[in-house]
Amino acid sequence: MSKWPHQCNVDSFYRNPKGSHGDANPKFGEKMKHIILICSLAILTACATQSQQKDSVSLAANAPVAGIKEISSSSLSLSEPALYLLPDKALQVTQIGAVLDSLKGNENIILYVHGRAGGKKQEPSKSLKDVMPSLTEDYKAKAIMFYWPGAGDGGVTGFPEERARQAAPALTETLKALQNYKQANATRLQNVKFILLLHSMGSIVFEQFINLYAPRSLDRNLFDTVILNSSSSATKGHDVWLKKVDFTRNLYVTVNNDDSVLRSAGLFRGVRLGKDLKHVNLAQNAVYSVFYIYLLLYYLRPCRQRVADLLRNKGCRAATLCRQRL
Repeated sequence: MSKWPHQCNVDSFYRNPKGSHGDANPKFGEKMKHIILICSLAILTACATQSQQKDSVSLAANAPVAGIKEISSSSLSLSEPALYLLPDKALQVTQIGAVLDSLKGNENIILYVHGRAGGKKQEPSKSLKDVMPSLTEDYKAKAIMFYWPGAGDGGVTGFPEERARQAAPALTETLKALQNYKQANATRLQNVKFILLLHSMGSIVFEQFINLYAPRSLDRNLFDTVILNSSSSATKGHDVWLKKVDFTRNLYVTVNNDDSVLRSAGLFRGVRLGKDLKHVNLAQNAVYSVFYIYLLLYYLRPCRQRVADLLRNKGCRAATLCRQRL
């Protein structure tokens, strides 16, 4: 897989107007997935309430994690949820504080919940190879993956929804441990941004977590940004659970009407949230980034560079603009 670009290349998106979730079309599908995720993380930068220091120091991927015994992924049972770090380190779901002990400078923290693995590549190796390095290197962030077992059940056509929902209690443990650590280290972490990135079926893990969630049981600013990227949750009724998210001030949902994988996932199951928003109620606390709006701007060729600058520097306003124009 090619590395994710540092900037959202709007022109490359225009030249390939049919988007993909990232699994069905190995070449363009991956590009589209990368563009969507880059745009999502641009939102994080644009909406940050405090500026990053330019000299923040990145933690080397193979640096030792303080306070814990390192465990290779092969020695941790893949039948249980876990946290994974680069290059191949596995931790119990409650050990997120030990990872944060190793922070240097003002690194951002990206807690990434992966999607399904319905192909030759299985989790956690799929994300450790294809996703985590880019999150770490391109965004000068410390990436932590929440692994849930069973993502590859059913193969290419599988949709292991029940396995995803079974991981919700473990995600609860992780977020509670994160809250406890942040409360105990508030001064040291005051300039650190925390992002929760939920990809594909990772949003179903999150959805079930919210279904079990007691309002105001987590701090209002636990996460600076929460992003549901290519969400596999059902579109219908999503507002009921999404409006219960009260531990971030910046909640974003990416939507791509040409996502072929989510189109297939919706067969006999109903439309998926990352695919279409037609004829449904929206959560008032979320911003929906609808990417097909940029196809309309294709015909305004003089505006291309302005659109690229908008996505790169003012992603938050771009997302709001999308919603207003549809």
